[in-house]
Amino acid sequence: MPGFISVERFASVNNEGKFLSLSFWESEEAAASWRNQMNHRQSQKMGHDKLFDSYRISVGEIVREYTKDRRGEAPADSNAFFGIE
Repeated sequence: MPGFISVERFASVNNEGKFLSLSFWESEEAAASWRNQMNHRQSQKMGHDKLFDSYRISVGEIVREYTKDRRGEAPADSNAFFGIE
């Protein structure tokens, strides 16, 4: 799907049967194109009607992203705590 970056799925270790699906898109428009694909709409309906007792969808933007080794976007106080300049 154009604009799709990746998806990851996680199962809660505290709440059996609770899952998180995290998808990344290049833009809101790319996510909307996927959301409106008929096969995805059919999957949404099945999830709504039969698969999930409840669900929550949250849409957000990444404010910053960094890793242990790539800390260019890490807050300065965090880097200072670890002795990284």
